[in-house]
Amino acid sequence: MVFAPCVIIGNPRGEASVKRLLTLFIALRDERRAFGWKGLFKKRGPKLLLAFVLAYLVRDLVLYVAIPLGLAAWLMN
Repeated sequence: MVFAPCVIIGNPRGEASVKRLLTLFIALRDERRAFGWKGLFKKRGPKLLLAFVLAYLVRDLVLYVAIPLGLAAWLMN
């Protein structure tokens, strides 16, 4: 079984979304091989930058806001 957050939540299409994500990564790899890094960023630069920023934003919110607030609420009770 492939671990995916949507499987834990109960999305019945969990494995299909993982396959789509893998297909996207393979397509990005093939584009990089064909056009090089410069061509990849010229073609998909804004979307890649947005995905990178959003991934780190979500990670930082969980690590530095949600977990400390959850621990503080748990310790207060």
